[in-house]
Amino acid sequence: MSTPGKGTIAATPPMGWCTWNAFRTAIDETMVIAMADAMASTGLRDAGYRYLVIDDGWQAPRRDRHGRLASDPHRFPSGIPALVEETERRGLTLGIYASPGRQTCAMIYDQYTGEGLGSYGHEQQDMTQFADWGIGYLKYDWCEAHRSGTGLDYRSAFTRMRSVIDDLGWPGIYSISEYGRSNPWEWAPGTAHSWRTTPDILPTWESILGIAHNSRFIGRYAGPGGWNDLDMLQVGNGELTAAECRTHLTLWSLLASPLMAGNDLRTMPEWVSSVLTNPGVIAIDQDPAGRPGNRLLREDTHEIWTRPLARGRHAVAVIATGREPVHVTWDGTTLRTRDPHEMAIRLPVTGPLRDIWTGTAVEDRAVDPHDVLLAVPDQPSPDRGRSPAEHPAPAQPASPRGDER
Repeated sequence: MSTPGKGTIAATPPMGWCTWNAFRTAIDETMVIAMADAMASTGLRDAGYRYLVIDDGWQAPRRDRHGRLASDPHRFPSGIPALVEETERRGLTLGIYASPGRQTCAMIYDQYTGEGLGSYGHEQQDMTQFADWGIGYLKYDWCEAHRSGTGLDYRSAFTRMRSVIDDLGWPGIYSISEYGRSNPWEWAPGTAHSWRTTPDILPTWESILGIAHNSRFIGRYAGPGGWNDLDMLQVGNGELTAAECRTHLTLWSLLASPLMAGNDLRTMPEWVSSVLTNPGVIAIDQDPAGRPGNRLLREDTHEIWTRPLARGRHAVAVIATGREPVHVTWDGTTLRTRDPHEMAIRLPVTGPLRDIWTGTAVEDRAVDPHDVLLAVPDQPSPDRGRSPAEHPAPAQPASPRGDER
């Protein structure tokens, strides 16, 4: 595979906010503008969350007489181009949702009223319209696109739109979602900038761990220009605790997933904002080397993960997955855990460790249940060689323009 250059689109995993997790189809332009304001005022924008993505439910019930999609006139009376201007004025880029079949997911599963809102047979028309509107991010969602006689399969559905994007020279992010059913990591590099790896995330501890576990084997397919997408973040949603949210963001960053927040930014407490904007964790996710990490150890009570980073460094995480605290010690070369049985593992790092989440030195401490210790040593180990978590990068989707995302 080729090595993407300086102008690579999605050189690092895209970051932003999406309407779906918190609102599903209960969206309107007033809320979108308020969320754009919140992305700026809460520090998300400055932390790297650049894209504001309007998910399913923005469409009018039917296409117009020319076959064009339109926004719902009651909930989006100003139209999508006006929202593009509003988001750009706030230093953000607007994204939008579409589906390759005849229906969208909200039409199938949420009883969203509409007819013919999928892009099947309208790929050129829809993508041209999105580009003319100034859209910079397309979420393209499978939604049983093989139904209604389309004859589509997973790969053909998404490569059809890729061809249109190439013909137009559109320089935005192309994010595809078929929930990992066809192993898209094997064929999507070079087609999309991100591809979902699993079914939809839920705001539960079990869902977060399950997605991370199921996605850890495929890191070798991801890298600058194309990323394994573990789904939108649930930080701040449901009954997730602060500890679970820290672990959630840590795992997504170690696995180099796009970070798309999905909570109500207008009402989130300060601790949610501080989790989402932690600069050390975001730096791991956005590491320029673009090599996803992997799990080194799994015990009944805890897991140890690492990720290779630029300049020979590594991120190291200890996650307390059980119901009791896990005791951790570090002597400069060896990490020891006790719960109560002692485990020792030599890591591909040396020197002092400082927990990114707490800012404290890692020498002798406990990690509480469902919480995480995350550190990036300043000093790389001189004799570790290539980490088992390192993988080559995928090819960059072709684009006539070399714009950086």
